Amino acid sequence: MKRADIRLTEWGRFTEKNLDYADEYGDSILFRFGLYATTTSGGGVGHKILCADEPYPIQKIGIIVKRLPERERLVLTAHYCAPLKECGNPFTKNDLADILEISVMDFNRALSRGRRMVENRLDKDEK
Repeated sequence: MKRADIRLTEWGRFTEKNLDYADEYGDSILFRFGLYATTTSGGGVGHKILCADEPYPIQKIGIIVKRLPERERLVLTAHYCAPLKECGNPFTKNDLADILEISVMDFNRALSRGRRMVENRLDKDEK
């Protein structure tokens, strides 16, 4: 499981650093995700992420995450790609659970399940 966490952390950092930071209204896409768990109206989470030059390992994790069930995908994306609060501190799991409108227990379950799914997929791909 530790390997999945490391790879997801790398993916989250790369994704956050390489986001298209402004949508057509001038809003920060990452900020909008942090507030509303969406990017722009009418689009799904991540549809504005433009990372054509992603290294293969980062791209591979991104593909795995995109294929997860919705709750796990949203929780992993929120956990690993969340913006900082206005005060500069990271969002807590409680904050992210509130944003996604789920309980902290459900957030933690989906996070664990998502990590396990990523780990299983990585194991499968290495064989």
